[in-house]
Amino acid sequence: MKIFTLCAIFNLVWCVGLLLVGSGFTREASVQSILREMTEIESRFKQYPCPQTVLADVLAADKERQVNPELIRRLDQGEIEMPEIKKLIHLEVIRFFELQNRSQARMESQRRALLMGCLILSCANLLGFGGALWRIRTRTQEKRRLEQALETSQSELLNVKDTVKQRTRDMLTLKRDHKSLYDQFAAMLREAELDPKGTGAFTAKAGMNLLCKALRHNLNRQPVWVLLLDADRFKSVNDTYGHKAGDVVLFNLVSCVQSELRAEDFIFRFGGEEFVVVLTGVAAAEAFTIAERLRRKMEKLPIWIGSQSISVTFSAGLAGCHESELFESTRQRFNEQITKEIDEQSLQGLMFNLAEDTLAQADSLLYQAKHGGRNQICRRTLSQSGRLWAI
Repeated sequence: MKIFTLCAIFNLVWCVGLLLVGSGFTREASVQSILREMTEIESRFKQYPCPQTVLADVLAADKERQVNPELIRRLDQGEIEMPEIKKLIHLEVIRFFELQNRSQARMESQRRALLMGCLILSCANLLGFGGALWRIRTRTQEKRRLEQALETSQSELLNVKDTVKQRTRDMLTLKRDHKSLYDQFAAMLREAELDPKGTGAFTAKAGMNLLCKALRHNLNRQPVWVLLLDADRFKSVNDTYGHKAGDVVLFNLVSCVQSELRAEDFIFRFGGEEFVVVLTGVAAAEAFTIAERLRRKMEKLPIWIGSQSISVTFSAGLAGCHESELFESTRQRFNEQITKEIDEQSLQGLMFNLAEDTLAQADSLLYQAKHGGRNQICRRTLSQSGRLWAI
């Protein structure tokens, strides 16, 4: 905008200069008209008999000069002689030519100055227009370059968006594949940790690991109960109906127990027809209630062996980890190692010893239930440690 403003100013000044030059030519034309009049006066001077008339015409033609009034008076009264009149005419002609020469010189200098100014202004105007055109060209090139850069950026952005979409689709596909593989791995892991006989319970090794984890997690929080149960007269079922019938009985026993357990509880096969049910986060009375509910449901459950229905019961012993003699010492050592550097192997050993001692107590109570008439659950009425978790 600044360049265009300067160009407009230069154009205005250039026009004014042209006007001034035109006025100089007009003034020169007026001087030439005076010269023509002087020529006419000279021709009249040759024709007129009276020099006074010629002098009057000369003085009348030169209106711009200051005429001496005394000269006019003497001319009117006829006091000026012929030689004097010629002298006056000669002087007036000389003055006129001097004036003409000075005017021409002044006009010539003014014309040269104006022409020089017009030339300078024209050059400046051309430079201004050239600068404006160069600036316009530069900005046009810059605009094209920016447009090309914008198009390139937009194209790259679209490519990036497509790449992100493709990567997102690939990630979703990988996530689905990962989930599928994880589910397959989890299923295989569960199958590997489940009883190979098809009862649906965990193996003894997997069950002991889960029991140790439950003890470690709840050692300072809430009690963990172990219900060790054994199918009553299971040997007679195998002898009467065969080992396949025995597998059916154990499968129905595990299914009956699992139907009543919570998500945090689990069952694993301890050996033969013995199974361990682990209950966490319940008081002694509630743990015994759950065990009784399992016993009554199993007592009423019909088990079909071919076309024949039989009924199987179980006996069980219920013991809590806090009732073990190793509980206090285990918890003390566990808390000491938490504040220090934790030795996983040592902690695992502590939990395993506590689990085995609790299972030993449950096995002792199971023995009492078997010799007390079967189809019953034995429990301790008060823990040796006197803890409030026990009844």
